Amino acid sequence: MKYFNTTGICIPSQHYMVDVSKKMEQIEALIHQGNYFTINRIRQYGKTTMLSLLEEYLKEKYYVINISFEGVGEEYFSSEAEFVRGFIHSVEEIMEYTPEISRLSGIWMKDTEEITHMYGLSKHISEFCIECDKRVLLMIDEVDKSNDNQMFLSFLGMLRNKYLQRIKIPTFHSVILTGVYHVKNFHLRQEEEKKYNAPWNVAADFTVDMAFSVSEIESMLLEYEQEHDTGMNRQSIAEEIYYYTSGHPFLVSYISRKIDERKQAGREKNKSWSRQDVRYAIRDMLKGTNPLFDDLVKTLENNKEFFRLIKDMLLNGKSISFNALEPVMNLGINFGVFKDISGRLAVSNLIFEECLYNYMIAKQVVQGAIIKNNQGNFVENGHLNMKKILNKFQELMKEEYRNEDKEFLERHGRLLFLCFIKPVINKIGYYIVEPSTRDDNRMNLVIFYGEDKFIVELKLWYNRKYNEKRLEAFADFMNSRHQKKGYLITFYFYNGREKMHEDYTQELHQYKGKEIYEVVV
Repeated sequence: MKYFNTTGICIPSQHYMVDVSKKMEQIEALIHQGNYFTINRIRQYGKTTMLSLLEEYLKEKYYVINISFEGVGEEYFSSEAEFVRGFIHSVEEIMEYTPEISRLSGIWMKDTEEITHMYGLSKHISEFCIECDKRVLLMIDEVDKSNDNQMFLSFLGMLRNKYLQRIKIPTFHSVILTGVYHVKNFHLRQEEEKKYNAPWNVAADFTVDMAFSVSEIESMLLEYEQEHDTGMNRQSIAEEIYYYTSGHPFLVSYISRKIDERKQAGREKNKSWSRQDVRYAIRDMLKGTNPLFDDLVKTLENNKEFFRLIKDMLLNGKSISFNALEPVMNLGINFGVFKDISGRLAVSNLIFEECLYNYMIAKQVVQGAIIKNNQGNFVENGHLNMKKILNKFQELMKEEYRNEDKEFLERHGRLLFLCFIKPVINKIGYYIVEPSTRDDNRMNLVIFYGEDKFIVELKLWYNRKYNEKRLEAFADFMNSRHQKKGYLITFYFYNGREKMHEDYTQELHQYKGKEIYEVVV
């Protein structure tokens, strides 16, 4: 029986997979034009699987040589002769175990004993391509293993020269490289003045969106449904998964696997999948760890500028112009953390956002004091008492932080509440921040606890007129979330703004058919 795979390459006969035929068509168009290009995406984004599927998809039209630098060892790149011999034997091994090109092995290995330099390899490639009755594609996976290695860069330079002369000299019809980092960012181990000859400046832009669309996720669920007949609403589940993941392949598969495991374990009689099942899976994911989250945390730990940019965007609500050439943003793009939304920088999906918030909470020295002071029975008959939580937070702010520097509170108020709420809901709940409602004045949280859902807005006080407008906007947001009750935390810092009649107030607003409980801190 098939299963949802979250480790290594996905195999159609063994795993539930999305229908990526449209992506295949787009990539084939690039190949048909004879383009050389790089597919650079974060780890576990389906690059290796994509190459495998592409090989199968194109094997009737082309001879496809699909090799990888994974595990080849440092000796492979130790000298020009070692690299040339290593490359020749890597191709030979793949040919021997690939039925469609196995008969080419003899042609490829003909007169290779004396080839020990790039010029000889270049000539050999041309002679091989002449002998073939189909155009030849070269695909190399895990090119990051050669990062900062002059031998590989020399190899790219050779391919580049052959590409530029391909009208006269036969060569690979198309070359595809995959890795986390783009080849153009590899560093040369040579003097600065020798870097002028960019080895991969002939590469075409790869613009195919490798994230899964709602319809593609639905195609995977259809494959599952045909085996299990759960009666799920596939479109509804696909939309919910996409909402949280933005189609990130690993996250999509991970959530699906978690739901399947929960159903197969027999903990629920109802085998149909629901939106609530998606949320349970996300909750379990956020409580645990995985290679994707580990890589993200390592990047934050090793780059203070990256952490500062994340903090400005998520906690301080700064609107930042998207610029792929800016080094710190480029780092986030390479790791799949950032994306461009209408020219503004954004985190690529809600799950990554929650992971980043959790990391920032864990880094705060204020967390210890907050956890110590947020003890209380906030759960009654299995349900959160959100009103009681807000009252306790207000009490904490009054007792512990009322004499704190106002600039500190205005800068860290949001994080203080996140630090406060996390241990309260951590057992069976989680929260997300609605990106469309996050700016320098406000932040809307959607808190899930079991099957309950709460809307909490955190905002700064400016004046009464502004406050009334915020109530209206908050009521509209509650309506979009189908909630009749909402909760509002207003941070009041005078700083020249209109004075409130009283600090640390509590008030229940009946507004446009909504019940909004507000505390001021």
